[in-house]
Amino acid sequence: MVEVVGGYLLPFFTNISNNPASWREIAQNVNSVTKGGQFENILSLSYTHLPHYLRPCFLYMGMFPEDCEVRVSKLIKLWVAEGFLRRLSRSKTLEEEAEVFLEDLVKRNLVLVTKRKCDGRIKSCSLHDLMRDLCIRKAHEEKFLVNFSSGLSVKGRKNQRRVSVTRSGLPYFQKIYGLTLHTILCFHGISVANKLEGFRLLRVLDAGNVYVHSLPDQLFDLFYLAYLAVYYPGRISTAISKLRNLETLSLRTKNDWRNFRLHFYLPQEIWRMPRLRHLVFYGRLPNPEGITASSLENLQTLSIVSHTMCSERILRMIPNLRKLEIDCSDGEIFLNNLVHLRQLEDLKLRSSFRVVFYHKDIFTFPRTLRKLTLSRVLLPWKEMTVVGSLPNLRVLKLTHWACKGSTWETSDGEFPKLEILVIERSYLKDWITESSHFPMLKSLVLHECSELAEIPEDIGEIPTLELIEVKGKARTSLVESAQRILEKQQEWGNDALQVRCMAHR
Repeated sequence: MVEVVGGYLLPFFTNISNNPASWREIAQNVNSVTKGGQFENILSLSYTHLPHYLRPCFLYMGMFPEDCEVRVSKLIKLWVAEGFLRRLSRSKTLEEEAEVFLEDLVKRNLVLVTKRKCDGRIKSCSLHDLMRDLCIRKAHEEKFLVNFSSGLSVKGRKNQRRVSVTRSGLPYFQKIYGLTLHTILCFHGISVANKLEGFRLLRVLDAGNVYVHSLPDQLFDLFYLAYLAVYYPGRISTAISKLRNLETLSLRTKNDWRNFRLHFYLPQEIWRMPRLRHLVFYGRLPNPEGITASSLENLQTLSIVSHTMCSERILRMIPNLRKLEIDCSDGEIFLNNLVHLRQLEDLKLRSSFRVVFYHKDIFTFPRTLRKLTLSRVLLPWKEMTVVGSLPNLRVLKLTHWACKGSTWETSDGEFPKLEILVIERSYLKDWITESSHFPMLKSLVLHECSELAEIPEDIGEIPTLELIEVKGKARTSLVESAQRILEKQQEWGNDALQVRCMAHR
């Protein structure tokens, strides 16, 4: 809010002189900001000056409950499903354009960043209370949405386009009607089974927090539906293929990935949905027998699926996949076919229990990878050369005993573009490396590395290094090595390096 008010007052400080009258004028304008509704007017101006293409993205924030931390991955999928995005560049996807839009809203101080990812991208965001009031008020005025929990009176319930349903809004939602409604976000248990027939133009149905025992037949008649999220443990009907415009399908089950047993199946008809961009569920993809090649050529996100679906045939049918999350819990592990994913940038391999990769011949990573997360796979440290050879890797996260053994020795030519390295819960004791082995490293995070004796001194000589962070249970010698690196760099005049130690024995 300070930035918004400051932007309003900035012109009054231009060409200021030592004349007392000038300062009196500024004082009067500052007083006027806090009295007579001027503050609200200034906030309104911040919306008025928004480019028209950003306005729906901002107003959409009013759909979420007060004090809600909105996951950006979800927000962006919703924006795309709503049709807010314009593809301005062939080199960027709609999702990437959406990230640019969000960063613009943040720079304008309309949206707050609550968390960032380790690579600096926004992970979650929210609205300041005053900005949220403005957002909902403008959204109601423009008939953009109805948030029943906002406290604002809603005149009439016809011709509504979007509704946000929380506990306090349930009685109002039960009375809403009108064929114009095309978005429902549910944040509290609600049965929509008897109402779907009246919402034929529905584009977005987010009921991911609402457990349902069955999916009504009317759901599969929603031709325009682009986004569907439900909390449903059963089998999906073959009628799913009738949703020809579906772009995001998120199926949440009772068990999380730690209890992953791969009992969740999708019908073969999922291969007949060419517009699908994001598929999030816990289970196996069906056999694509009889399905033409590249039938899911627009699919960008796929998680969490069994490694048994990584056959060459299946992977060739999803050629433009950018983000993939694989569970390696059961059966023989074989991931060589991942090389067929020539657009893959973000890969996660994890297991509900520890899995041992016995030799490097069982997997090959695509050279396009920019982010790799390994969890509970017990890959031998000596096989990390396969990872180190990836030419575009920027982020590497090794969590929950990702690697097996006590010694990691790196070599020249490895990790040429790696910027962020996270090691969390590891048996690593000795790390042998040189600064030239991580030439572009910016951030090193060691979390719960209770066996590691010290950080190699050469790490401190990496010219790009900005942060060393030691968290959780750690040996005293590890913390002391981090402090020595900091002191040495300060002696050499390097004040850019930060060292954060939040460790304990």
